[in-house]
Amino acid sequence: MNNQLYDRLWRGDICMGLGYSYPAPGIIEGMCKGWDFVWIDGQHGQISYDTCIHCVRTAAAAGVWSLVRVPSHDGCVLGP
Repeated sequence: MNNQLYDRLWRGDICMGLGYSYPAPGIIEGMCKGWDFVWIDGQHGQISYDTCIHCVRTAAAAGVWSLVRVPSHDGCVLGP
């Protein structure tokens, strides 16, 4: 799959995204269309690991790339 966000950033294009920190993936579906990416804040938001996965999938279904800020550098926090 071609990463259009990476390609645009590499070319120096300006990309606009939406910051997201609420644990309701449906909001991404309604708000992210038209943005270049959604930044999912898993560190300061209220997003659990499972909800983060749903958010990433929802963004992909909406045609928006997702960037995830993980809650910690500790490997055991990043996944089951």
